[in-house]
Amino acid sequence: MSTKKRAKQNGAEMLVLRCDTCEQPRGFAVCSIYKTLEEPPQEYTFAYCSNCGDPSLFYREDKGDGFENDSYYRLFPPQERHISSALPKVVRDSYEESVRCESARTQIACVVMVGRTLEAVCQQFEPSARSILKGLTAMRGRGIISQELLDWANELRVLRNLGAHATDQNISRADAKSALDFLQAILEILYDLRPKFEEFKLRRTSGQIRGASDSSSDESSD
Repeated sequence: MSTKKRAKQNGAEMLVLRCDTCEQPRGFAVCSIYKTLEEPPQEYTFAYCSNCGDPSLFYREDKGDGFENDSYYRLFPPQERHISSALPKVVRDSYEESVRCESARTQIACVVMVGRTLEAVCQQFEPSARSILKGLTAMRGRGIISQELLDWANELRVLRNLGAHATDQNISRADAKSALDFLQAILEILYDLRPKFEEFKLRRTSGQIRGASDSSSDESSD
């Protein structure tokens, strides 16, 4: 959930964000801001909609380049979709735009942005690939994605093409929701679970090296 602008109204700082009650972007008057000292630094903003008065709690992180470069995520009322792991900017911008399209019930725009997100992922892992399909196939060949993820991504690519070209085929709200479900799973595996698994393997490998002399006792206890 990105901020369109920051402004002041009657001396109060305003955030322009989507209000679920009003179902459109509204000015939120900031009541208080709390920043943590942990890593990465986190910021919590309590504000209320200047139109309907409903309160909301927003959250964002400083991933090393300042709070202003991170989008707001609404903690309350709960925001349906969010990826907390670090994403390349073009990937995150495209993903968040697809989420906004889903919220606005613009199904065609949603699946097109899903395809744009996939394209951004391919550009990161396979910069020389000339199409989404070639990029995904190369990623499968290098073991970056599994065959199952390739199948999922390929279906999203096909759906994106239907949305990007003038055809008489209908794209339903359920299609858009499913597309985002699969896209979110792909992004979480690539940018969250895979790095965590690599760190896990590194810790295990380091532990085995340090504890090599104890391997016999370990085996006997299995």
